[in-house]
Amino acid sequence: MAGIVGVHGIGKYNYYLQSGRSVEGAAEAMRVKWNRYLGAGLGGEPGVCFAEVAYYAHHLNDHGKVRRVEEMRAAEERVFVEWARQLGVGRASPAP
Repeated sequence: MAGIVGVHGIGKYNYYLQSGRSVEGAAEAMRVKWNRYLGAGLGGEPGVCFAEVAYYAHHLNDHGKVRRVEEMRAAEERVFVEWARQLGVGRASPAP
């Protein structure tokens, strides 16, 4: 059976802190937990369903520092502006 690669969503920085700021430790903690939950959800014993977890939350945390768009590097600013554009930020809303 092929293994599953898990990719977490937002809000998983706590795994990084709890593992002593270890990316590998955070990924392993999530992998073990997800395998336990998936095994239980499938009605069986915890197994090895998730072969690996792609952990990236440590890249998303600025340790509480809020940066202004003017302080972003060019590549960061392009991502931010595209994200805002896709959300419709800055567009005039039609009247109700």
